[in-house]
Amino acid sequence: MYAIAVFLTYNLQFYVPFSLLWPRISRKVLYKYGEDTIEKFEHAFRIGLIFVTFLVAAIIPNLGLVISLGTSALS
Repeated sequence: MYAIAVFLTYNLQFYVPFSLLWPRISRKVLYKYGEDTIEKFEHAFRIGLIFVTFLVAAIIPNLGLVISLGTSALS
């Protein structure tokens, strides 16, 4: 049940990070490649960010320990 909930709400959770990062990337893409390829780069950027989050989840399965280690080291 949790897997289905994550699958259906991942786009909603991912909206804010994408909307913060995409304007900077899109300006560079428009400047270099033009209007024709902007949609392809948008899809590639979304897929790339999804793969990055997947890799972080696969490499660090117990993220709670890493977060607590980082906060204890930085305080």
